[in-house]
Amino acid sequence: MTIRTGDDVLVSAHGQTEVPARVVLASQNGRSLMLEFPGGLFRVAGGGYIGYMPVLLGDDGRWIELINQREIIVSKSSG
Repeated sequence: MTIRTGDDVLVSAHGQTEVPARVVLASQNGRSLMLEFPGGLFRVAGGGYIGYMPVLLGDDGRWIELINQREIIVSKSSG
């Protein structure tokens, strides 16, 4: 699944529900993304995100959020 600039995605992690987001910037290989979403996400000890979140797809196929280097789930939205 290659994700590109302009794609709508769903993001979830850390026991939170899925949140709709849009890819505002993607690298050519689709492994580095900047996601935009309304409000805040992942307000936990160590940091969180308000409005934007940089994510990276690791060699093992798992996405990580870059502030805390924790795994998240990024999937293409069907809508």
